Amino acid sequence: MILICGIASESPVRAAIAAAERTGVPHVVLDQRNSEPYEISVDWLAGRPAGMLRVDGEAFELESFSGVYARLLEGDLLPENRRGVGKERREHAWALQRALEEWLEVTDRRVANRTSSMASNVSKPYQAQLIGSSGLATPLTLVTNRPDEARKFSISKATVFKSVSSVRSIVQPLTPERTAQLDRVDQLPTQFQERIAGVDVRVHVVGSRVFATEIASEAADYRYASRAGLDVDMAPTTVPSSVEHRCRELASTLKLEFCGIDLKRTPGGSYVCFEANPSPAYNYYEEATGQP
Repeated sequence: MILICGIASESPVRAAIAAAERTGVPHVVLDQRNSEPYEISVDWLAGRPAGMLRVDGEAFELESFSGVYARLLEGDLLPENRRGVGKERREHAWALQRALEEWLEVTDRRVANRTSSMASNVSKPYQAQLIGSSGLATPLTLVTNRPDEARKFSISKATVFKSVSSVRSIVQPLTPERTAQLDRVDQLPTQFQERIAGVDVRVHVVGSRVFATEIASEAADYRYASRAGLDVDMAPTTVPSSVEHRCRELASTLKLEFCGIDLKRTPGGSYVCFEANPSPAYNYYEEATGQP
C-alpha cells in the first residue's frame, strides 16, 4: 500500500491517484486542502519510527505503507491556513503537516521525496555545484545585483536570466530592451546564464529508471511558449548511456527518488544541465508523449 500526499486536485497528484486506481495499487490519499478528516501520531518504538494515520476514523499503521509520493505545498501558502480561517482548524492543519514531514524524514520506507532532499533547489547556484560534481556540464553563469557586471557578462554571448531561488520564474532572453533595464537588478540578485543553442531534453529519473523527452520549441522557456504564440512538440527520446549514468548519479547525490532534470543537447551532441526539479510536473510530459 502507498500513501499519496498533496493537493488531490493538482494535476501531478491527480495523475498519481488515477494511476494507482487504474493499476489496482492499494493507496491512501492525504489531501492538504482538506485536513479535517486526518489525524496522525508518530512514535519511536524499539529504535524505529512508528505511528498511525487516521482517515475519517479508519486507522492505518504508518509502517504499513511501502512507499510515499509526497508533493506537499508549504503550509502557509494554503488558503485554509491563512488568517481568517478558524484558529483550531489552522493549527490542526499545521500539526498534521509537521508530524507527516517528521515521519517522512526518519522512516525507512521509500519516499519521493523528503522535504530535506528537495532543499538544494532553494538555491540554484548551490545546486549547480552539485550538478557539476555528478559529471554533468552546466552553462556559464553569473549571479549578481551589479548592473555593470551583468552588462559585461552579456556583451559577447546570448544570455538569459532567471530567479536564483526555487520560486518559479519564466526564463527570459536578455534582449536590448531588457538590457536597458538592468539597473533594476541592484534591488534583487539575479541569475544570468549563457543561452545554449540546441534541443531541450527533460530526463525523469525514477529510482534507477530513466525516461527522456525531447522538446522542440523556439521559446526560451518552452513551458510558457504559448504566451509568445510559439509551438511545443514533444517526443520520447534516449540519451547516451554516459548521460543516463550521470543523471542517476545526480539524483543519488541529491537523495531524490524521483526528479526531473533539464538538459540541452547542443548541435555538437554534448549535453548541458540547467537544474534538477525535485517535484516535477511529470504528467505534462506524460500526457504529451504517452510515456509511462
